[in-house]
Amino acid sequence: MRQRKTKNLEEKLLDYDDILIKKENIRPGHWLEDFFGNKTAENSRLYVEIGCGKGRFITEMAKQNPGDYFVAVEGQPSVAHKALKLTDSMDIGNLRFYIGYVDSPEDMWAKNELAGIYLNFSDPWPKKRHAKRRLTHHKKLIAYSRLVGEEGFIQFKTDNDGLFESALEEIEIAGLGISELTRDLHNSEYAHNNIMTEYEEKFSNLGEKINMVKIMGK
Repeated sequence: MRQRKTKNLEEKLLDYDDILIKKENIRPGHWLEDFFGNKTAENSRLYVEIGCGKGRFITEMAKQNPGDYFVAVEGQPSVAHKALKLTDSMDIGNLRFYIGYVDSPEDMWAKNELAGIYLNFSDPWPKKRHAKRRLTHHKKLIAYSRLVGEEGFIQFKTDNDGLFESALEEIEIAGLGISELTRDLHNSEYAHNNIMTEYEEKFSNLGEKINMVKIMGK
């Protein structure tokens, strides 16, 4: 969906400079130290949501888990601006934002640096020739799995049944294990831990079932 342009967007983003991560400042393996001031990374967990949208999921995760650290990634600046405003209104100190696309995950994070990666309602890229652009393509899943390591996970949610079945095939191709899987999240044993995105709430209210899979790292 094409987003409306936000007037004076670049100027407005400057208001959030203290929680925005710039690409040139990224050092894989040093996120906690560089962006959260955490000098002792031992026992500290860092989670990333790739494609945070308006920010409901990641802000609530950060709010409910004040002892952990979170990074919200969003490729569309106008959408990220909405998430930034939400974060500012909630006064959350353990959340940072990166505006851009993650083309090469291993250029951003080091092996085992992340505890978990969330992929919520990612762009389905329905045309076959665009399959490699999906965040659930097996090459991307393999890269993510290295970043989270054996103790971490990659969690994927979608209302798109075709994309979900494709993702399961990609997981198998990648040789990764699955710890949780449901095709009806809100009526499953995993529902009590679920935090909904704006998109998820909208479509679940229309009767759409939500698919979820939690993939093990390696």
